[in-house]
Formats: sequence, structure tokens, C-alpha cells
Amino acid sequence: MEFSKKLVAFKAIYSKDFGEKTWVESIISKWNVGETEYVLTTSGSTGLPKSIKIKREILVWSANATKQSLTLDTEVTFCCLPTQKTGGFMQIIRALHFGWKIYFENPTANPFSQFTNRECSFTSLTPFQLESILDGNADALSKFRNVLIGGAPISKTLLKKLVEWNSQNMQTVFWETYGMTETASHIALKNLSVGETVFKPQNGVEIGAKDEKLWVQIKECNLVEITNDLVAISADGFEILGRADNVINTGGVKVHPEILEPKITEVLDSMGIKRSLYITAKQDEMLGQKVVLVMQGAAIKDEAFVLEMLKRDLPNYMSPKEIIYMPKIDFTETGKIIRKIV
Repeated sequence: MEFSKKLVAFKAIYSKDFGEKTWVESIISKWNVGETEYVLTTSGSTGLPKSIKIKREILVWSANATKQSLTLDTEVTFCCLPTQKTGGFMQIIRALHFGWKIYFENPTANPFSQFTNRECSFTSLTPFQLESILDGNADALSKFRNVLIGGAPISKTLLKKLVEWNSQNMQTVFWETYGMTETASHIALKNLSVGETVFKPQNGVEIGAKDEKLWVQIKECNLVEITNDLVAISADGFEILGRADNVINTGGVKVHPEILEPKITEVLDSMGIKRSLYITAKQDEMLGQKVVLVMQGAAIKDEAFVLEMLKRDLPNYMSPKEIIYMPKIDFTETGKIIRKIV
């Protein structure tokens, strides 16, 4: 059993309205007495949320791997993610394991709106939070040496904003993460500050593909996970193409919604249409499945024109054949779309 060596230095500081203090203190107590298993809940973006037991050895491995990958030293952590989900939970574990000071703030769209602490050096954010911060008070980001970004894909629009800001603030390094609850946070990282375009596995992580799905092995922890993520592996790393259960088979051709959605968003943005959306399938007698665009809000008057513009900019098999309108598109706490069958 491995215990943290610096627990005496550990210090948790909570904002006045922080709502998960009882939960956090229960984790601190369990960690200090050597609890070997912890229970976390998945995001529920691809189905009902489920509880997963995580072994202490995985948590320790993850904390050590992150410290090595990011060349961390003695950090002061700012936690503004839900602490009962992987991203926030691992911030607690890293602080406990390494004896770091940690500040807790309630998760909000812009947790930096009242950020005044200048000693924090390390944090984790969702893409939605990062975009809100860049639009609101981006200067606060310059206080951090390392920022992890995870929980949902990063849009082209957000990446462009981040690159523009980062070019003037090179002291802050932004890392896009790939991981899952079963592996206790990320197993691969993409350094956005130097323009990396693929995820690179951390030391000790082996990857491969079976039926185009990514598998992950961490021998040190005797862990093997076959994911439901479709992957393209190269000598430099890997790229996630989308979820296998989201793939649309239209006339024998496979369409990946996660690849198509940014392209559609770009076309619609150029037309002045800015709405939440996602791509799904609908049964079709000729094609088997047809591509359908689900859009939030009231019906667009010139719908036929919009479909025609999308058809001009996209391969025919990818272009939506129909638009379905929903009053509201729901998202998980980390910003992933909750896709509903239409």
C-alpha cells in the first residue's frame, strides 16, 4: 500500500458557498486511513450514468503520470469542477498525494469571475468554462502555469481563441486531455500551446485498435480497457474520430457525427446562425439511415436554403437530409451533448 508522504503540508481552502465540502472531507478521511477503493459516476453522455469503482493504485499512478508529463513541482491547485466526477476528484487526489494546497470553488460557467487568488498555479477546466473565461476575464488564466482541459471536445472556434490568447501569454501551457473514469482521468495529452494535433499516451500507457476501437493498457496497474471510441493511430499519437455507437451507416457509407458537427457549425456560423446542434440518424427506406441535423430553437424560415448550403459545402452522403428542432439540447456537467433518439 502506498501512502502520500506529505499529508502534513496538505491544506484545503473552500469558498464560502462551496457545496461539496462534506464530500471532499470524506475523501480526505478515506485517503488518510488508506482506503483502497473509491466510487465515481460516469458523465452519462452516452447513456445512463453508472457508478465505477476505482482502485487506489490507479489513482496514485494517474497522479504520478500527470506530474511527470507536465513537469509539475509543488503546485497550488484551483478546483472548480464537480468533485464527484473524474476531473474534480483527481484534483483532490493529486493534492492529497503530493501534499499540495488546494482551493475549492463551486463549478460555474465562469469560475474565474471573482477569482482573486494569485498563488494558484494549476487547474482543470471544461471547454465551456474555458470559453467563458476567455470571453470574460482571460487575464486570470495567465496566473496558471498549467491548465488541463477535458470532459468534452474542443471546438475550432475555442481553439482559435485559445491560440490567439496563448500567443501573447506563453507562460501558461494548455493541455487537452483524453481519458475515462475507469483509468482515473487522462491517459493521453495534447499540448495545445505548441500546436500538437494528436493525443500522445503518457509513459506506461500502451494503446492499440480492435475493430477500429481504441484499447488502453497500463501494465503497472494490471488494467486493460477496450473503449467505444473510434480511433486513428499514427506514429505521433492518436486521434479520436467519434463514438462507435454514434456512427451513422447511410447507404453503406459510415458518417462520424463528431467529425461532421464542427463542419456544419462553421457553415451555419458563416450564415449568421449560431445554435446548439448535433447530428443523428433517422431510419430511411432507401439509405437504411439518413443524416439528420438536430437544432435547438424554433424552425428556420429558409430551411430549404440552409440544407442546400450545407449540401454545397459537404459531401452528399454527409449533408443532412432533414432538420429537426428541439426546444432545448441538454448537456452533461462537463459540456458533452446528451444525444437523444429522434
